[in-house]
Amino acid sequence: MNRIFFFRALMSLVVAAALPLFASAQSIGPLKRDAQGRIVPDIAAASGEMSSSPAGTKGRGVYPGQILAPTIEPDRTEFTERARQRQGEVSRILAEEKMAKARGEAVDAQGLTAREQILLTDLTREDREVRAHELAHYYTGRPYTSEPEYWFIVGPLSKRFAVSGHVRFDLSPIANDAEATLKKYEILRRAALAPMTPSPYDQRVAADLDRSMVKLKEQISQAE
Repeated sequence: MNRIFFFRALMSLVVAAALPLFASAQSIGPLKRDAQGRIVPDIAAASGEMSSSPAGTKGRGVYPGQILAPTIEPDRTEFTERARQRQGEVSRILAEEKMAKARGEAVDAQGLTAREQILLTDLTREDREVRAHELAHYYTGRPYTSEPEYWFIVGPLSKRFAVSGHVRFDLSPIANDAEATLKKYEILRRAALAPMTPSPYDQRVAADLDRSMVKLKEQISQAE
């Protein structure tokens, strides 16, 4: 497989994982929303309390067969910006609810208003969906996938929630072994489509792998 295809497929997967899973349009109180029904970000309200948890620290995240050139790393700018915007949305809601409490708004046993309870439920679901999506890629594609890397925000009760993530695929061919490379790509194709709801980018990676496998099968057939 040439380097251009490797890079394109890798970045397709990265962009797919970067897409945030926004809460449903009607789930967080009477807020101002954009034309797509999403909460309008208030960047100025962001607390800056988001963080990333990079795979690969202390030797973790590296597995047999993972050959990723140092120059082919995902651009984390988009991940960070999306998390920053999401944190802005959540921080604004929390600030508004803090003022509501000061005015005597009713709270539950945890000290949350009804609106904060809904926000907590939404962020918990979003975190679960992000993790399940990335782990499906990771476990199905081992040993040719890296541990998921997540981007977090801070929500109610100072809890951290994953709002986006990505899993790197090792798409490098196995040297001088077309049949082994074919088996590897079959594993990675299954990994690309492993989540319950594969994204369009996941499907694009799978399609690219399909085309590469057709070429490999032709090479194997010609060599026989």
